[in-house]
Amino acid sequence: MTKLAGKHQNKLFNERNLFEHVEQFSFPRLCGTQGEINAVNLADHTFRRISFEANKIRRQNFEFSDFYSKNLIKFFIFLNLMFILIISLVSFMDIVFLLTLSGIFTIFLIFLIKSLKEKDKPRFWGEYFGYKISATNVFVKVPALRTPESKAGNLVISAHLDTKSQSFKTLWRIITYNLWLFSTITLVILILLKTIYNHRISIVLTLNKYNFTYIDIIILSVLIIIILSNCILLVLQTDNFSLGALDNASGMAIVFELSRYFKDNPLNNFNLWFVLFSGEELGTMGSRTFLKNNESLFKKNLFFQLNFDMVSCIPSKHNYLEFIQSYGVHYRSKQTQIFKNCLKKVAEFENIPLNLLKAPVGAHTDSVPFRSKGFDAIDIVTFGAAKYVHGKEDTLDKVDPFVLKEACILTQRTLILIDDLLPAFSRRTKKKFIEMINGRKEIDVFN
Repeated sequence: MTKLAGKHQNKLFNERNLFEHVEQFSFPRLCGTQGEINAVNLADHTFRRISFEANKIRRQNFEFSDFYSKNLIKFFIFLNLMFILIISLVSFMDIVFLLTLSGIFTIFLIFLIKSLKEKDKPRFWGEYFGYKISATNVFVKVPALRTPESKAGNLVISAHLDTKSQSFKTLWRIITYNLWLFSTITLVILILLKTIYNHRISIVLTLNKYNFTYIDIIILSVLIIIILSNCILLVLQTDNFSLGALDNASGMAIVFELSRYFKDNPLNNFNLWFVLFSGEELGTMGSRTFLKNNESLFKKNLFFQLNFDMVSCIPSKHNYLEFIQSYGVHYRSKQTQIFKNCLKKVAEFENIPLNLLKAPVGAHTDSVPFRSKGFDAIDIVTFGAAKYVHGKEDTLDKVDPFVLKEACILTQRTLILIDDLLPAFSRRTKKKFIEMINGRKEIDVFN
């Protein structure tokens, strides 16, 4: 049986240590700048200070083109704007012409989406229409205590070390992305309906001697929203003045403290990877590179990633841990079930607030490359912090070390629970294992 000691073991994790980690990394560190180089060196030094041997601290250097994170997005937004304007103007024409135009755009859209999935390969566009950026991941590995490394499972505990600032706050960028996406979908549907029914709307308004149906007025309104959202996204610029205390020195502090604990208390059946990714703010490039180089070591049925990004926010009324259970318009209900059930059980036992969150369109984290490859991955965030990040307001005074400590306790307990239940998991189906975690079978995970 799995036994977990009393609630909130305060001696395991120190709030002062967590706050000091955040404080020392609160400086601009945009990927490809001297600030990022300083952050990499400081991360290496911090792992040494935690007592990891120098030869155990790995630096993973990589290069990528910023075309896919900057220019391609703007190109697509501009193309989308032109397409919307064109189909709006020709919507009165023959439906075959409109559908042909829509088909061509859809094919081109598929091509762009495929390009986005291969951002780590510069190719023609990335090489000639973007700038090459050098970056570095930093990580340490704590091998399993009893199971040989090659046969053990793998748990990745991660956070990103780079920062960025933008012309608009992250919250407004996400809102704009959602307006742009859903307005575009709405407009296309309305225009197709109008074209198919060939203006067979009986109610007509007369404005300035022109006849407008209600559907025309709705289309015009949606079109204005799309034009404005496209213009906002087109002028969005990346800069390097954010201190990045919330995003993401808070996550780094959690990774450091967990590595300190598990260095002396390794799991029996899982290798632990404590990873600080670079390039997250420019397209999750560090996590893509890390996974590409290590994917052959990971077995999907024995792998979990727990990623920390923007943890805590004192000014927010939602200053607590949140678990992202779904992303964008696609609901991922079948993935991460094991980890999710473990987290929920531990949070309930430890009396740690843990809110379930649906991430909106436009929100990307370092779990994206892992989830896209079919690996179980979870993000722990505080979404209220989105109001302050990527700007001058992302400062040290907004980080709550108590919430960071709760994140450490939640993770430590969850990893121990998964490790202890692994033998049972290997003998049963995923469904049976989840039932065991929920306490519906013979194992009570907290007694």
